[in-house]
Amino acid sequence: MTAPTPTLDTLTPADAHACWQMCQALRWPHREADLLRFQQWAERHGGTVALRADGRLIGCGFAFFWGETHGSIGMVIVDDAWQGRGLGKQMFNQLLALQGKRSVTLQATQAGLPLYERMGFHATGRARQFHGIWQPAGEDVTAGVTGAMHAAVAEPAAGAEPTADTQPAAGRSRTACTANTASTSRASHLRPLQPADLPTLPDWDSAARGIGRQWLIHDLLQGLQSDERCTVSTTADGQIDGYGVLRRFGRGWVLGPLLARDESHAQALIRHLAADHAGQFIRIDLAADVLAFAAHGSQAPGPQLGAWLQAQGLTMVDEPVTMIRPGKMDTDSSALMTTGMAGTAAAAGTADRMKPDTGATVSGSAAAGVTITGTRPPNAPGLCALVAQAIS
Repeated sequence: MTAPTPTLDTLTPADAHACWQMCQALRWPHREADLLRFQQWAERHGGTVALRADGRLIGCGFAFFWGETHGSIGMVIVDDAWQGRGLGKQMFNQLLALQGKRSVTLQATQAGLPLYERMGFHATGRARQFHGIWQPAGEDVTAGVTGAMHAAVAEPAAGAEPTADTQPAAGRSRTACTANTASTSRASHLRPLQPADLPTLPDWDSAARGIGRQWLIHDLLQGLQSDERCTVSTTADGQIDGYGVLRRFGRGWVLGPLLARDESHAQALIRHLAADHAGQFIRIDLAADVLAFAAHGSQAPGPQLGAWLQAQGLTMVDEPVTMIRPGKMDTDSSALMTTGMAGTAAAAGTADRMKPDTGATVSGSAAAGVTITGTRPPNAPGLCALVAQAIS
């Protein structure tokens, strides 16, 4: 009997379960709820591609738009039975076409590198994925951090009226901490997300990262569940200088996105977010070195942060390759890009799989993974964009 000819179209809400089943076959960690959320994001802020044979879904992929100049591609999967026929490349070309003139990033397996290089992508570094049972070390590992770091942080529900002193959830204590990192004289006050932060934090994030991902941060913050949290770091005069999010994902929790000035500042935020999660499964992705932030002014997380995470009980389980295909840019952007290639390496994307897969399968990243070529906005702080996980 002749095999059916696969056809390309777009995903529908009814495809969410089949997409998740293909992720399960690859042993990726996503819950069905995670996949559904990614699909909804792509439908609203990008595009989707579905590959079907006789009406059955045999492949899928997501495109995400970050403004008019940047984009990413992720969660590109072809059913094992249909591998080796060039179908993944067909889907990928369709997703690239959706991106138009945007610069595009992705997280690639080693096996997929030759294909993406032929399609105009080049490697910019490797992300590092850590996960395991969180077992915080007893010693004080953050230079200049004062205040109790072991207590949980209660957060007001999104949209709640601001109060002078948000009450902690039953059975949980609330702590405000001050982080004074070794690399700067500035002190940072760590506190829970407040309703007043919701209009401003997405814009601050996008200015700090150099790409327009306001919709993603807004959705993450508005959608926080009662057991999820966001910690905001502010300067002595109340200005935001960092933040991080802890949320449900896969086998337990994922910590990210997180933006910090430097590694000590990042450690303070991580400890604050994970304070009452000892003995629980946590995943943390560290950004790769990408061209974007050399021009933007950020630093890539160094080996010290990875070693510190391992001291807290986590294991490095994957190092996907972060790749970028430059888009059509104006002269100023091109100059920045050239400067970036010769300058310091910087922060970027995330890993998306529990273990390396084979073939041309590509995983997605956004708050993570979507750190692409960007220009430094006026008065933007030099930030170390760490733990970039959001879409993975």
